[in-house]
Amino acid sequence: MRIITTLAACAAFAFIFSSCGKDDSAAKPADCTLIKSYLYDSGAPTDSLEYGYTGNSITKVLDKNNNAYHTLEYNSNNKVTKQNFFEPISATAPYAYTAVSYNSDGSISKLEVFEVTGPGTNSLRFNQIFTYTGGKLTSEVTNEITNGVAEKIEQHVYTWTGNNVTKDVVTYYDAGVPEVETNSFSYDSKENYFKKDGTNQIFTAAAGADMGISPLAQVLNANNVTGMTYSGFPITLDYTLDGRSNVTMIKALGQPVFGFVYYCP
Repeated sequence: MRIITTLAACAAFAFIFSSCGKDDSAAKPADCTLIKSYLYDSGAPTDSLEYGYTGNSITKVLDKNNNAYHTLEYNSNNKVTKQNFFEPISATAPYAYTAVSYNSDGSISKLEVFEVTGPGTNSLRFNQIFTYTGGKLTSEVTNEITNGVAEKIEQHVYTWTGNNVTKDVVTYYDAGVPEVETNSFSYDSKENYFKKDGTNQIFTAAAGADMGISPLAQVLNANNVTGMTYSGFPITLDYTLDGRSNVTMIKALGQPVFGFVYYCP
C-alpha cells in the first residue's frame, strides 16, 4: 500500500529541515543551496530527489524515479507543519499527508500520517511519538492505527554520551512478538555537518533511516557519525566536503551511498 511507503518517507524525512532541532540559528555554508540528492547502489546513483524553494524554505521535493512528489507547509516560525504526498507527478490532490506537532521548546512531539480517503475525508494510519529527557531525544515509538486503535510496531530507545547518541535499542513488534536489536555509534570531534544548513538535513534523514539510526536523533547529534555497529555488522562512514564546507558525498565501507549537488552563486 502506498501509505506504508508514506510512513517510510515520513520516517526518513522526520521533518529535520530547520524545524526539527531547537537551534535554527546555525550559519549556512557560504550561501549554497541544495538542489539535488542521490542514492547510490553498488557504487552507482539509482534514485534522486530534486528540491524546489519558496524564499529560503524547501516547499517541494520531486522524486522522478518513483513518479511522485511531496510539498511542505510551514508556520510563522518557519517550522514544518504538514507534508503532502502526491503520486503520480501529474497529481494535484494528495493521497496522504503528515501533520507535525511540537513541544513548547520547539522540538517535535508527534507525527501523524493520514491517508486521504475521499474529498474532505481522511483516516489516521500511523503516528510517531517522541519523548525527551533533559532536552535530549530518548524514545521514539511508531504506532499503526486500525479502526482508531493504536498498535505499537517499532520503538527506539536512545542512550546519549555527551551530546551524541551512542546506542539505539530498537524493538520491532511482529504480531505482538518483540524482536530486539542494539546498534552502537562512534563520532568524530567536528561539528555536525548537517547542522550548518537546514536544507541538507532532508537527505541526511534518509541516510540515517537506511543506516540504523533515527533521522531525528542523527540530526540532533553534536558531531558526525563515523562508525557504527548495525545488526552486529561494523560500518565506517566517510564524508566528502567541497570548498564551502558542503557535504557532497557520504560513503559507507568506502562505497558511495549518498551524493549532494548544490547551487553556489
